[in-house]
Amino acid sequence: MLNKIALYGAGNVGATTGHWLANKEVGDIVMFDIFGQVAAGKALDLYEAGPAIGFDSRITGSSDV
Repeated sequence: MLNKIALYGAGNVGATTGHWLANKEVGDIVMFDIFGQVAAGKALDLYEAGPAIGFDSRITGSSDV
């Protein structure tokens, strides 16, 4: 995948948007949030759901832009 998508905010809207983008396999997804642990946790949840749902996008989370 060549594209990298940045999502600012890893709340419910950010996580849902990340899930939708991962399903479409438009690229790698990076989730940023002021609370880095929240972004990392949501990203890990989405990443681990990939094999069950059928996508292989790389999803990461951080507070460091």
